[in-house]
Amino acid sequence: QPCHFSEMADDVLTKAPQVLVKATVPAKPPLEQLPGVQAQIARTREVLGDEALINVRYSGTEPVVRVMIQGNDQTVEVLNREAEKILEAVVAETGDL
Repeated sequence: QPCHFSEMADDVLTKAPQVLVKATVPAKPPLEQLPGVQAQIARTREVLGDEALINVRYSGTEPVVRVMIQGNDQTVEVLNREAEKILEAVVAETGDL
């Protein structure tokens, strides 16, 4: 029996919850050079495990940073809490420049 793409997508989304948060930043220094951000990403990885996908990047066209986290066994609430922590670290460190 053929499997429709929407069914496959539903299955993937059920197994891999994802959150995306964003905030305005006053500057866009390289994220690798922000120790507080790197420390928070490391703490988030400890909480979520190595299977989680964590993507932190600046917008190319706006003064915005985006944090996307895709997890496996975690709830969306846990992922959102961890994404907000990373976002707060970026905003705090870019605001101190």
